[in-house]
Amino acid sequence: ASFLEITEAYLQRERNLQQLQRLRLQDEAINSSLSGVIISDARMPDMPVTYINRAFTTITGYGAEDIIGRNCRFLHGDDHDQPDLIRLRAALKRREGGEYILRNYRKDGRQFISQLRIAPVRNDANEVTHFVAIQTDITEKFIAERELEETRDRMEMALEGAQLGLL
Repeated sequence: ASFLEITEAYLQRERNLQQLQRLRLQDEAINSSLSGVIISDARMPDMPVTYINRAFTTITGYGAEDIIGRNCRFLHGDDHDQPDLIRLRAALKRREGGEYILRNYRKDGRQFISQLRIAPVRNDANEVTHFVAIQTDITEKFIAERELEETRDRMEMALEGAQLGLL
């Protein structure tokens, strides 16, 4: 009987070590991401943040001590008139995910454009317990697209003006 108990304890220890190694790898992979990763507890009032990765701190300037235990809505500052913000809040109430483009503000007050992808995390009873969000700073892309649209509009106006001169 002693032999079996020791063998089972040894096998359980090995399984625990393998699981710990997987968890460490997952944690390092998430922290190596260039996108911000945020996990919020959907079971708690106001869905407070329970986890952020290093990229979130790099993007926003906020560290774990600034955000853990708080809702992320403070990132919007006073800029509440955003169509995707309204869509985001409705999706969270329905316990659904989605993709949103938001104007957010860094700790130093500078604005940035954020692409936010949110997904619900469900337990074995199919209840949403958490939300995981991936935040990507798309400010440069957003500005470039807006400048391209403005250039296209000016070009169309110039071509229309040239047509008028030929008539």
